[in-house]
Amino acid sequence: LRPDAHDRIADITAIVRGAVPDASAMTTTDVATQRDHLLDAQRARAALLGLLGVVSFGLGMAGVFAMAGETVQRRLRDAAIRMALGAPSAQVVRQLVSSVLLVVAGGLLAGLVAGGLGARAAGSLFYGVQPSDPSTIATVVVTMLASAALAAIAPARRAATSDVLKLLKDE
Repeated sequence: LRPDAHDRIADITAIVRGAVPDASAMTTTDVATQRDHLLDAQRARAALLGLLGVVSFGLGMAGVFAMAGETVQRRLRDAAIRMALGAPSAQVVRQLVSSVLLVVAGGLLAGLVAGGLGARAAGSLFYGVQPSDPSTIATVVVTMLASAALAAIAPARRAATSDVLKLLKDE
């Protein structure tokens, strides 16, 4: 906004108020202020949707972590038997993590198919990205697989370093 614009707005307001007596309640603003006012609601909605996206992502990651722990827990007896037969702990960890990644990959495949089917219907909701954007899809897939691997490593290492006899007795 140029410095003299405020003076011009004040002059125009005075002229209109002098010509129209009922114009005393009239307020004047410049176009930039009106644009900002109109965009405030859209910005608030975008911020809210962004926040909901972050919360949804956090809940999804919590689900992946819970699923990873549960999958490792179910495979503890198999891991204990492998370790009792002499399998190195690194191999047991690798097998446990790969079993988690296999489950996550199945979920990702199902999600990609469902997302592809729903992409046309939701296409108007995306801004600045196409629903079938390869870089977005690759980012989601890599993030989910990396998160699942990280989530599985801790329980898998704990299982691989546990006492084999205790694991077999607990099962």
